[in-house]
Amino acid sequence: MTDTSETADTTAYPDLDAIRAEVGTRFMVNGEPMTLVSAEPLRAASMPGRATGFALVFAGEPGRPMRPQALRALEPPLAGIAGLFLVCVGPRPGGGFRYEAVFN
Repeated sequence: MTDTSETADTTAYPDLDAIRAEVGTRFMVNGEPMTLVSAEPLRAASMPGRATGFALVFAGEPGRPMRPQALRALEPPLAGIAGLFLVCVGPRPGGGFRYEAVFN
């Protein structure tokens, strides 16, 4: 078995710095407005040769029902990302829900 951990190609991995520049931006997620509220690196160490993982948190608008976890279309695309697997991580103060996508 060949060890490819040192030569893993990370060029297609989304750029966290580019995504962080979009915090506060409103996106349409399956046609529903949501705002990107955070983009943070994961605390766990990355494997050698791999990009650092990160988590994105989106805020749904007050009055909208909780959406189940699912792959969702993102418009406009965020740093080349056109779809995300979003998971509801709980309610947010003032109404609405928070949703998270993890890249690891």
